Amino acid sequence: MTQFESIINELSGQEQVLQKKHVELASQLAVVSSQLTQIRDAIKALSGANGKTQILKPTSVRKQTPSDKDVIGLLSNLLRERGAMMITELEDAARSQLLAKGFSRVGLKQRVSKAVQGTPFLVDSSTSSVALSE
Repeated sequence: MTQFESIINELSGQEQVLQKKHVELASQLAVVSSQLTQIRDAIKALSGANGKTQILKPTSVRKQTPSDKDVIGLLSNLLRERGAMMITELEDAARSQLLAKGFSRVGLKQRVSKAVQGTPFLVDSSTSSVALSE
């Protein structure tokens, strides 16, 4: 091997090392640029038009109120699974299941009272128990 070939091989090796380092740094630069853009966007979003910081008020999340159909279906399933139940036990079981499904309990007592007066249910007023008429 001549002296020139030896120098060319050494330079080629250095070129490969630098090329690899160039790719790594370019990748890091892309990540940092993306993070910088996100930070700037966040600052803009939190700043008002006049440059003053806006105080963001948290939004309340409202749970959906169950429909009469939801309540009737739930009561039917509970009575099928457990048999006749006292009205208070039925309300408590319905409340637990509705809350677990993400529904609001607002107006549940009235919806249960209204639902059990309907067709698929039998109410024994002397014992305050409810059963399915099916």
